[in-house]
Amino acid sequence: MKTKRMLIAVSISLAGMMLAACGSSTTSTQAKPAAGTTAAPAPAGTTVAPAAAGTTVAPAAAATTAAPAAAGTTAAPAASGGGKTIGVSVADQKSLFYIAAVDGMKTAADKLGVKLIVLSADNDANKQVNQVNDLLTQKIDALVFIAQDATAAAAGVKAANKAKVPVIAVDEKPESGNGQLATYIATDSVKAADALCQWMFTKMGGSGEIGILQGVLGATAELQRSKGCQQALSRNPGIKVVATQSANWDETQGYKATQNMLAANPNIKAIFG
Repeated sequence: MKTKRMLIAVSISLAGMMLAACGSSTTSTQAKPAAGTTAAPAPAGTTVAPAAAGTTVAPAAAATTAAPAAAGTTAAPAASGGGKTIGVSVADQKSLFYIAAVDGMKTAADKLGVKLIVLSADNDANKQVNQVNDLLTQKIDALVFIAQDATAAAAGVKAANKAKVPVIAVDEKPESGNGQLATYIATDSVKAADALCQWMFTKMGGSGEIGILQGVLGATAELQRSKGCQQALSRNPGIKVVATQSANWDETQGYKATQNMLAANPNIKAIFG
């Protein structure tokens, strides 16, 4: 959980520093565990994509050296948000991942002196696109976007691009050619899923039946995790997938899906999700 808070705090810090350096607009180019399931911890080496060409990121406040204030005056803190507003569109506020994400954002925003407007889409892609448009009408200076799926990601990013509002995408991103990001922050879900599934298969002795719980179908993280697990499956011919079901990152759905899998396949040794 601390890793996830840190990852999201980085997104807010980047947004705040970009605004401090670039003013009201930035020109840029393209640079979760399934809720209710046992998920792989984010791998060491969580990466933050470098800001795209044309994006200027101010140095962190700790490394900022301010000129001495003139006698009789008080210098403003180097990390001040300068009255800027960051809009946040998050897929939901049920998943522990997203709850931790918003907690990290609020902490970082308080430290930077930035106003934060957070809207939850309740796992509804159409609702999220509308919420992004609503945030843009409020003249936000940057958008932190945790999209419900690739469709919402593409539409939301395009709308922000049109309004010339820089976008920091977290965990999900539009497919190539469907929008420009200031930066993209996520774990390497392919590598994480490959490592977890390989560990699980080794613990199973290299043979046996498994079930797979998927997240939101079509979501970037889901596609990457499925790819990573498939890579591990290709190296372990003794492992047989006997059940696959989507839980949409929802804990209640994940619990029910797991019960159904175990009832229909009593020989399942493990479930990946």
